[in-house]
Amino acid sequence: MALGKIGDVGFLKCGLFGGAGTGKTYTGTLLLAAARKILGPGQFALFDTEGGAPYIKPVVKELMGEDLIGESSRSFDKLMKFLQDCEDEGVKYVLVDSISHVWTQFMDDFLTQVNQRRAQSGKAKLSNLEFSHWRAAKEKWGKLTTLYLNSPLHIVICGRAGNVWEWEENDQGKKELRKVGSKMKAEGEMAYEPSILVELFRENAPAGKRLFRRVGEVLKDRFSKIDGMRLVFECSDSAKKNLAAVSKAFAPHLKMLKGGSVQPIDTSPSEHDVDDEGDNGWRREKREREILVEELSGLLESKITGTGVKGKRQDLLKEVFNTYSKTKIENFDSDTLRDGLEKLRVRFMEMESEKTSDVPEDEPE
Repeated sequence: MALGKIGDVGFLKCGLFGGAGTGKTYTGTLLLAAARKILGPGQFALFDTEGGAPYIKPVVKELMGEDLIGESSRSFDKLMKFLQDCEDEGVKYVLVDSISHVWTQFMDDFLTQVNQRRAQSGKAKLSNLEFSHWRAAKEKWGKLTTLYLNSPLHIVICGRAGNVWEWEENDQGKKELRKVGSKMKAEGEMAYEPSILVELFRENAPAGKRLFRRVGEVLKDRFSKIDGMRLVFECSDSAKKNLAAVSKAFAPHLKMLKGGSVQPIDTSPSEHDVDDEGDNGWRREKREREILVEELSGLLESKITGTGVKGKRQDLLKEVFNTYSKTKIENFDSDTLRDGLEKLRVRFMEMESEKTSDVPEDEPE
């Protein structure tokens, strides 16, 4: 096994999520503009699922000096193609807004197609996907997370906030649901993929300021530079001032990135010795041995009857397997057991033939 040298992290992989009006799209745009200043120039592109492109178009023009390009869609397949096109066309900075819409449509489309197949087979329509469907759905979605992690793109993914609920016991000893946190509304594993994950909020601003200001709570920073910090972005009419605030907040993380370095995750398939039921070689061998031992026992019981059967059966096993030990025979590999079973069948055929030859012929009259 040849171990390779671990490379540096070269590309921003950020997740931003929050409720309505927390500034996900705007903050994501500012963050990528800040990344451009630190990591170098490059085209910016937007995958827009909620019609926000026209609103940030002038911001992109002012801060990056270029026209906004991208695509408006909620299709999973189109998002995959969009990211691949960005790579092919030299785009460097990408904003996906919002992944929550893509996930919702992805699952709706999956259910629709399942029901179309069920209708063709005369089966009833499902209102929700069943447990057996999730493996296939997650396997396809996993192609997006792999592309997200391995692509040579700086990507900020925005998502809506969803509540996390747990059952808790109240003072009267009764169970009730309580909100215990929040998460990004997307496939369950999606929030684990970004190298930096930030939840955005709005809070009241001090007197003399705007009615609110934006706050980011850093839930994860793999560089541990701003991990756990509370970032405050004062709102201003000036996009440049807002950029300066976001740039200052995220600079410790951005400066750790080594532009151009890629540390791809190898997703090549592993070989599994499994059959069509998903059993691996060991389980399959164990089950085969159990079946062969049962066939041996059944054959002996059907052919050796009458008095002294135990001794006769043991003698035959000794003749075939060279042991009287039942435990030893049960632990033979399946090939040895299969060979022994065949020898035993042949032996019984010989015994039947011997019995037939011992019958005297009728004497002539």
